[in-house]
Amino acid sequence: CAGGVVACVGALAGSRAGTTLPVVLVAVSFCLLGAGWGGMHDARVRASPMAALAGRSVIVAGTLGSNAEQGMFGWTAAMRARSVRLMPSSSPDVASPGSIWLQGRGRRPHIPAGEQIVARGKVRRLEGSFGAYLRRRGYAAALAVDDLEDAGPPRYLVVCLANSVRGSLRRSLARLFPPKDAGLLMGLALGDTSTLD
Repeated sequence: CAGGVVACVGALAGSRAGTTLPVVLVAVSFCLLGAGWGGMHDARVRASPMAALAGRSVIVAGTLGSNAEQGMFGWTAAMRARSVRLMPSSSPDVASPGSIWLQGRGRRPHIPAGEQIVARGKVRRLEGSFGAYLRRRGYAAALAVDDLEDAGPPRYLVVCLANSVRGSLRRSLARLFPPKDAGLLMGLALGDTSTLD
């Protein structure tokens, strides 16, 4: 980041000279700023309290960030965690856990995005190319879910209204179109690909 700032200052100073040097310095400064910002983001995600809990069993409370997607070996979803408690449940909560990638076995839960949830399972470290992709998107760790429960409607009225409109549209599409067409339209209009094969 510091190199990017220095290059920007150099570009501004060189612009009075009327050469092509300022253009090159601006391009270099943006590259350096981007690399610095990316490095800071990665360091922040890796330093998250959730990343340090790899291998531990936890109870996580928060909001379901996306509809669960069915895969070949189970389901996945995003979660915005509010609190994490180590098991046994008498231990204190971990503050500011951040975003978590949920991985479950069996059929996906039919809980809409935005709902309050409580997930129990074991924290896993993000590994491989998919783990690097998740870290770039802000996920600190994955949770192998043993149990997931719906803890009620969203805390915010706007999210409740959005979920209501989304549910009404989903029901209308299912009533008006064949299943395959309705699934495609839901994917395009709502980003809900849960009914697509």
